[in-house]
Amino acid sequence: TPKQIECYKKLKNELELRRNNGEAHIRTKDCEFLSPPPNSTFDNTCYYENVYGLKSKTTFYNSVLSRDDLELILSSETWLSSSVFDAELFPSNYTIDRSDRKFSTVSAARDGGVLIAVKNSLYF
Repeated sequence: TPKQIECYKKLKNELELRRNNGEAHIRTKDCEFLSPPPNSTFDNTCYYENVYGLKSKTTFYNSVLSRDDLELILSSETWLSSSVFDAELFPSNYTIDRSDRKFSTVSAARDGGVLIAVKNSLYF
């Protein structure tokens, strides 16, 4: 849908800006978008934020999640570990896919991690 494409472009622009500002490990790639079926009424809303520590921002995220129209949430720099469960962060009406940074030193404990939350009512 147009809103999905707009969300993708915003996310890609943010990642390209970060790469241009020195984060050389970031890679972006164009993707093709499928047209929605005829007579469909897709109107999805997405939200992206570099959160710099999601666990410390649960109050803020709860207010973000209270928006009923929010179907896709993308977060970077979550700083989460496997000791934090998805249910601590998001209500059960979201499916969570995340990649926590694997920490090898204490100094790296506050770095990395990405998360995608998709509202269960969103159909692909």
